[in-house]
Amino acid sequence: MDDFYTLLAFAQRTAVRSLREDSAALAAAGVPALPLVATDRVDWRDLSVAAAMVTWALSRTRRSVSDALLGAAEAADEQAAGILRRFAEDPPTSLGDWGFEIIKTSAGLGLAHTNYEPYAPSVDLVAAAVSLAEGLDADRYLADRITVASDLPDVWCRGPQHEQAQDAIGRMRACVAVSADPRPDTGASPSTQMLTVWIAEMTHDADAEVVSRAALTAPGDHGRLAIHHGALCCLMIARSVQVGVAPLEDQTTIERFMPSLRSALQQPVRAIPTTPPTDARPNGNV
Repeated sequence: MDDFYTLLAFAQRTAVRSLREDSAALAAAGVPALPLVATDRVDWRDLSVAAAMVTWALSRTRRSVSDALLGAAEAADEQAAGILRRFAEDPPTSLGDWGFEIIKTSAGLGLAHTNYEPYAPSVDLVAAAVSLAEGLDADRYLADRITVASDLPDVWCRGPQHEQAQDAIGRMRACVAVSADPRPDTGASPSTQMLTVWIAEMTHDADAEVVSRAALTAPGDHGRLAIHHGALCCLMIARSVQVGVAPLEDQTTIERFMPSLRSALQQPVRAIPTTPPTDARPNGNV
């Protein structure tokens, strides 16, 4: 099964590389991986997402979608062939419906996941998330996902100030999340560990302070950091998610990330429109 998900990851990464380099060849490179995936061994929806990304990349670089996908369908199993034929007939014009948004990173354009929570920031939260992800990558983690329009789970604030934190989160303007997996050389399995950071813009400075304080005073044996800067607040949670497996981080070791959290909240952030960005070519507006 891991091999099939490696193929799906490869297909998705060709779409990102194609976006970054505006390359039709890279867009087409993801196509041969799709029919190799056995739909009885994976969640077929994961194949649909990868196929949507590859098809979008082909369309964006003006490659022939129909020829490429119909040819791939001939080598696929029955269910996979149906998925590929569907996209050959109706290629997506945007990845928004598939849960992705184009973002800018220091390495070029990329794709972030997006949820469907209210998202009306007055500052560029994605830039803060990218900065934080780079800090995690420089440590013993690989930041594997940035999620725009994320929720901020109040479960991490369940303590003496839970109700006040709930009220503040209910008024929240916007939130992005960064999740990371431990690097292989740590010896820790990603399936047993959680490290997630939420960066939120609250309605008021006081709300950011309430949420931060509630997270710090909530009971639990998980490692946690929480800070606020103006109306922005940042919460990091690290824990083991498997009974009997020791956490990679504890409250002492997690403190080393505090400078990265402060940097993410205090770096210059520009005002941005509240409407979501549109898919665009690299030399256009993103």
